[in-house]
Amino acid sequence: MIGSPGDAAGARSPTQPIRVLELRSTSAQGGGPERALLLAAAAARAHGLEETLCFLRRRGEPELWVHRRALETGTASHLVEERFAIEPRTLGRLRRLVRLHRIDIVHGHDYKADLLSFLLARLEPVEPVATAHGWPVRTARERLLYYPGDRRLLASFPLVFAVSPDIRDRLLAAGAAAEAVELVPNAVDVDVFRADAAARARVRREWGIGDLDQVIGSLGRLDPEKRPDLLLEAFAVVASQRPDVRLVVAGAGPLGPWLEQEARRRGLADRSRALGHRADAEDVLRGFDVFVQSSDSEGSPYSLLEAMATGTPVIATAVGDAPALVRDRVDGLLAPPGDARSLARAIDDTLRHPDAARRRAAAARQRVCAERSLAARQGRVAESYRRLLDARGATAARRAAADRAAS
Repeated sequence: MIGSPGDAAGARSPTQPIRVLELRSTSAQGGGPERALLLAAAAARAHGLEETLCFLRRRGEPELWVHRRALETGTASHLVEERFAIEPRTLGRLRRLVRLHRIDIVHGHDYKADLLSFLLARLEPVEPVATAHGWPVRTARERLLYYPGDRRLLASFPLVFAVSPDIRDRLLAAGAAAEAVELVPNAVDVDVFRADAAARARVRREWGIGDLDQVIGSLGRLDPEKRPDLLLEAFAVVASQRPDVRLVVAGAGPLGPWLEQEARRRGLADRSRALGHRADAEDVLRGFDVFVQSSDSEGSPYSLLEAMATGTPVIATAVGDAPALVRDRVDGLLAPPGDARSLARAIDDTLRHPDAARRRAAAARQRVCAERSLAARQGRVAESYRRLLDARGATAARRAAADRAAS
């Protein structure tokens, strides 16, 4: 366990709430992890937690929707704006937040947040915790420096939540102690993500989609590893055979402008729609007839879980945690990564056999409710927090007793 000034704090009252600072650095509007943080913070009190959100963001970028939404719903949220990627003043601002909210645990959600959590634990009476969501490589610097460094840093944390077995194994390979790494898969609020016929009709009217049109949709960051180009290629194959299909892509990212240009080049602009970032992910998913995840790389994908919970038929490439989430032809369909033709066949199969697709969608929702509900996950996380803080209190008590005996 990392030592901190809090070692002298002593044992906690079992009725005392655990105060957690959820820390995330984001350079865009965000997606599944941000939605999950928002929903988890709203439900935290039921598990004896008081959560404060904090987002690190480069100054001058557009307003962060998750921060605004948190404030609208009464969740404590702070935005730390930075002029540079590494700004010394940030640590001082975070220390003031820790003291203001009397934080017990700083929970990091990306490599920069993990480093700051580690440093805060050296300077304030807090414990550092992290969730390892995965390490999708976008730059050589991430591959060679940031991600290997993050895994080595997390190996020193007293508690890390790994969202998939692969991520857990990579942490153990980096030297993390087995007892410090808990496999806690991502989860969703099944009361928020559920079917709603009125919402479905409303968003489809907004999109200009007819009652007989079939919507192929995706939701998530438009990054290279998410392969929106593969989805567009698969859609082009299906669209050449079916005049009733439409493509709706929700999300923002570096490939957004390219996707719209490529749709025009292929003559598909009138049959496709790019929504940009949407905060109403649950309604977007309700408007789809089939959700497609076309990624080359994933951890434990939130959008896929959310689509399953909503009751939307799903297709996913067999990467990351997707094969564990989706039992092929039971909960949805799986396709090999990088294969547009296979993806197109899965889409066509789903649309041609709607009864089978509905049965898979019902099985998927049932499975998410049973195994991946946010309420159950939050309870498990809260219990892990308690064990961590109880261990700190016991250590402090032993040290205090030893000091008294020595004196």
